[in-house]
Amino acid sequence: MSKVQMSTERFERAFFDNLEIELERSTQNLNQKIEPVFSAL
Repeated sequence: MSKVQMSTERFERAFFDNLEIELERSTQNLNQKIEPVFSAL
């Protein structure tokens, strides 16, 4: 495997890991905002 290919794979893995973390965080934030609304219903 070439160095470029390796660093690209490493970048992709880091990128998608980060994306997953961000998605999880924003989902949790959304849940915290929505929960009181549903509790009030």
